[in-house]
Amino acid sequence: MAEANLAEYEHPDAAMAMISIKQKVQPHITTYISSASPDERTLLHYWITELSEMMLPTPRQDNPFRTIFIPLALAASDSSRSSSANVALLHAIYAVSAFNRARIPASPGYVEALGTKHHEISLRHLWMALSQNEAEADSSHREAILATIITMSSIEVMIGASATWRTHLAGGRSWLRSTIASNATQSECFWTLCQIFICIDTLGNPGIHGLTPSSILEPLETRNCPLTKTILDKHYCLEELFGITKSTLEAIMRIKHLSTSTRQATEEEISDLEVHIRVSDPDTLVLDMDGSEDGLVRHHTCAFFCAAVIYFERRLKNTPATKLQRLVRRSLDHLEAIRTLEVERGYKVCGLFWPEFVTACEAEDVAGLRARSLRMFEKGQSKGIGNITSAKKVVLDLWQSRDCSTSNEDISWENSMAKLGLDIILT
Repeated sequence: MAEANLAEYEHPDAAMAMISIKQKVQPHITTYISSASPDERTLLHYWITELSEMMLPTPRQDNPFRTIFIPLALAASDSSRSSSANVALLHAIYAVSAFNRARIPASPGYVEALGTKHHEISLRHLWMALSQNEAEADSSHREAILATIITMSSIEVMIGASATWRTHLAGGRSWLRSTIASNATQSECFWTLCQIFICIDTLGNPGIHGLTPSSILEPLETRNCPLTKTILDKHYCLEELFGITKSTLEAIMRIKHLSTSTRQATEEEISDLEVHIRVSDPDTLVLDMDGSEDGLVRHHTCAFFCAAVIYFERRLKNTPATKLQRLVRRSLDHLEAIRTLEVERGYKVCGLFWPEFVTACEAEDVAGLRARSLRMFEKGQSKGIGNITSAKKVVLDLWQSRDCSTSNEDISWENSMAKLGLDIILT
C-alpha cells in the first residue's frame, strides 16, 4: 500500500478509494504487526491477496472485501478505539481463511483446528457486540457487526456441510430491521454491506416450500418489503460488484417468496412476475461483449438472467427440465465465456455460484450439457470452496434420480439435498 501509485488508477473513484483505505489502515499497521501472531498475519494476508479477490466476479480496486473489511478488522488492534465487533470481524476473517486453506492440498494439518479456534472467538465477540446498547454504538461498530455476519456465512461456504448459516442470516435480518428502524445516520459503507447481505440472503438461501414467514422471521424478499426497499433504493452496487442487476435480484426475491409461501400463487402474480423478468433480458439490452472487464461483468449479468428464468419456470410454472434445455445452453455459453476470460487474464475471481448451480440442476444428458455443467464446478473445487464440492454431489444425485425415475414425479434439487442430508448455502 505504501508503494501504491495512485496514477495507476484510471477512474478517480478508485484512486479516492485507495486514499481512503490507506488513511483508515495506516494508524493500525504497527500495532497489528506487533500484536498478531505469525499464523494470524498469514491468515490475514491470505484474505487480502486470495479470498477477497475470489469473492467477486471481476478484479476491482474498490473491492469492498478489502476497502471496507480490512480497515474495520485492523481497528481491532487499537484497544482505545476498537469494539467487540471489530475483534469479531478480525477473527471471522482468520476463520474463513483457515477453513479455506484446510481444504487445499498440501496445507498444514493444524489449519482446520486454527479455523475452529478463531470461529469460536469471533462468535463470542459478536455476541458481546450485539449485546451492546445501540444508542452507544457508532457507524463503524454497526459496519463491523454486519461485516462479521457476512463473513460468518462465508465460513459455511468453505465448510460446505453446515446449516448454521441459516442462524446467521436470520439473526442478520432481525438485527438489520432494528438497526435501520432506529433511524441512526448510516454511512455509505453500511449500505454497501446491507446490499451484499441481501444478495447472500436471497441467493444463498434456497428457501423451503411451505415454510411460513413467521417461523423464520419475515423474509426480506417479500414484495415491497419496506426494509428491502430502503436498502436497495440506495446507490445500487451489486451490478458492479457481482454482475446481478437490480431487476434480476428483485425477480429472484419474488420467485422465492411466491414459491415458499403457504398459499398458492395466483395466475396474475405469476404473469406479472414473468413480464417483469422477460423485459429485463440483458442479451437484448447489451450488444457489446468485448472481452474487457466490463464484458466479464456483462456475461455474469446474462448468466444470472438465464438462471433466474430457469428458476422461475421450475419453481412457479412447474415446467419440466426437458423443455428448458435451450435456456440451459444459453446460460452455459455465458458461464463458459466467463471462464475463458478468467483463464486468459489469470484472474483469481470466482464470483457467485448461484447461476452455475441452478443451471446445472436442470441440464439433461443431451448435446454434452451435463459435461459442460460439471466443468463449471472445477475452479471452485480447486480453490477449496467446500459448498461447491457438496453442490456437485447434489447435482449428480439429482441427475441420477431423474434418469432412474419411472414415474411422472417432479424431482427437484431440494429432494436430493434432503436425501443426502445437506443444507448448503448457495453462494
